[in-house]
Amino acid sequence: MKILQVITSLKTGGAEKLIVDMVPMYRQRGYDVDVLLFDGTETPFKKLLKDDGVNIFELGCGGSVYNPINILKLLPYFHKYDIIHTHNTAPQLFAAIASLGAD
Repeated sequence: MKILQVITSLKTGGAEKLIVDMVPMYRQRGYDVDVLLFDGTETPFKKLLKDDGVNIFELGCGGSVYNPINILKLLPYFHKYDIIHTHNTAPQLFAAIASLGAD
């Protein structure tokens, strides 16, 4: 099963810590899990995932995570994954909108 975890960034926070703890556990259980960041700024959490061999995709670096262009940038990922799990407001909203055009 291919899973994409989508989150605004990997700056310090609860959802970010959840990603850092959860993704390696899923991978150990045989799931193919990648992470997509709206803001790919380098952070200690991002480094932990990279060091663990997790694929991390970035829609941008810095700037507003509420940029509506992110909706279009999400579209190519919808056909590559069985599950797209979103965290935080911008990814939840934008993934819902992008899914309308992903048919």
